[in-house]
Amino acid sequence: MTSSPARLPVAVVAHRGASGDHPENTVRAMRAAFEAPLPADGFECDVRLTRDGVPVVFHDDDTRRLCAVDGTIEARSLAEVRQLRVGGEPVPTLAELLDACAPYLTGLRRAVVNIELKPTQAPEPLIEACTPLLAPLSRDPHIELVLSSFDPRVVRAALVAAQPWRTAFLYETVGALRFLTLLGSDGPVDLHPPESLVTAEHLAAFGDPERDRRFRVWTVDDPARARALASLGVDAIITNHPARLRAALGTPHHG
Repeated sequence: MTSSPARLPVAVVAHRGASGDHPENTVRAMRAAFEAPLPADGFECDVRLTRDGVPVVFHDDDTRRLCAVDGTIEARSLAEVRQLRVGGEPVPTLAELLDACAPYLTGLRRAVVNIELKPTQAPEPLIEACTPLLAPLSRDPHIELVLSSFDPRVVRAALVAAQPWRTAFLYETVGALRFLTLLGSDGPVDLHPPESLVTAEHLAAFGDPERDRRFRVWTVDDPARARALASLGVDAIITNHPARLRAALGTPHHG
């Protein structure tokens, strides 16, 4: 048996960028997270496929809330997605977002890049389209690349793709963790619980030190709660207000 690696200080991960103050999942929101006086330690974003198979960064199942027009990303070509605006900002492709973030990630001793996969049908086409874009990140020892999903079938597909990334299961209830038994034989799976579930008992019950299971908690905007979670030993805190939490927690991962 090998010992688990030493834990690093808790990472502050910008949820869809600095989305508390900027349009979510846009290049502007990501730049704001990294250009703050106390920058984030990484970012989380949501990825879907356009009708013509291009990974783009967008959260919702439909475009009404964010773009004030009906329809879905999946029903639109990339050219049609280019016409959409989120708070006046374009919807970026995953390639564009990664290119924009790359200069900031190089300044971090440890950077978390969390890609939440949101396929509407089989996950394999989305994973296959993302793989070459993520390859440079997966080769960088300073970057913790994580592919996550609420759907255990998507997590399993990310596992069996056998790429050098971490996988994570997002969940809202303890009951959802029964799906871990379906995933355990395929490889290690990190956990992304909502902050309301996280206690010392929860971490002890579902931790897996032998496989270096990591807990990244969502979505936490209260500094006092963030400090409490850090004291419990979570690995990362996902937040809409990264500068606020970075100030509360200290010890950034910047060189």
